[in-house]
Amino acid sequence: MIIYLIVVCLITIILSTPSSTYSRPSRVCLCPFLPSKPIVIKNRLFIFQHPSEEKRCLRTATILELSFSNEFCKIIRGKKFTTYKYPELDSILKTPERTLLLFPGPSNVNLAQIDTSLSYNIIIIDGTWAQARSIYHSSREIHGLTKVEISFGKPSSYVSLLK
Repeated sequence: MIIYLIVVCLITIILSTPSSTYSRPSRVCLCPFLPSKPIVIKNRLFIFQHPSEEKRCLRTATILELSFSNEFCKIIRGKKFTTYKYPELDSILKTPERTLLLFPGPSNVNLAQIDTSLSYNIIIIDGTWAQARSIYHSSREIHGLTKVEISFGKPSSYVSLLK
């Protein structure tokens, strides 16, 4: 019985050893599915990540960061985003015509209607709905940006429940 418990413990430890790339347990590591070379895109992604998201197990922002070249994807962690606190945002917020905010709202533009011949800075807020709303409301400098949405026709049942 003790040998059985030791074997079970060892298997659990081996299967739970975090991936060295982005700290997910090896049994659910997505590293083999990531691009072998970072993808080069013409847009730049800025992920405004709530600090709590870094500790969550999904690590979707990190997967994006690992998939794209460093110059095209940047995670910035915080709860309130201003150019005073994050000077690197100054250049993207000074060009609101070339900066898009992926965030829900009544005056959103469908991403399919955006001129794809241009390159954009795309800001994505990463957090729970409550965290994302809090980040948006406390970060006044992003309020004047064009808000975009990804529309696939009718809203999902989940989004309908939120309304």
